[in-house]
Amino acid sequence: MRVFPALAAMALLALPLAPACAQSVQETARGATPATGPGAALQSYALQLQAAETRLARAREAHAAGRTESQAGAASQERIELMQVLRAAWSDMQKVPQSFSETVAYQQAQRRMQHDLSEVGPDRSLSKEKADTAAQDALQVLSELRGHVVSAAGQAGASMPAPAVQGGGANR
Repeated sequence: MRVFPALAAMALLALPLAPACAQSVQETARGATPATGPGAALQSYALQLQAAETRLARAREAHAAGRTESQAGAASQERIELMQVLRAAWSDMQKVPQSFSETVAYQQAQRRMQHDLSEVGPDRSLSKEKADTAAQDALQVLSELRGHVVSAAGQAGASMPAPAVQGGGANR
């Protein structure tokens, strides 16, 4: 019976690496030609920001439709999820390519996102409306930053047909 684990291990080694395939499929699915050279990192970052924007828009919608508190002043599950998704979006934002990290657009986005994180934070006295406003601003930050990244990627030779995310990035 020891032959089976050895065969299974060999079969796993023969499989292609999933992240590389997943990225190509994701890029193809969005209609972008996979980039090479300096535009590749920016193209990947723009897609990462778009995914974060989509997740945050869903969490914001769930928070808006959900309860304010779960019990005895405790944060609702929707509020907890909104905080987690917002932190994850900030983490994704920080995975910026070195070539873009010193731009004014990125630095401003970082400051605004940190402010939004503090607004949505674990403070139980925060109203549902203020948390929703902070989440909406974070969506706007991601959308604007993604626009700057798409522009930089285009200048670097990468094609970036990145449509707006439904429910996010509305102008104020």
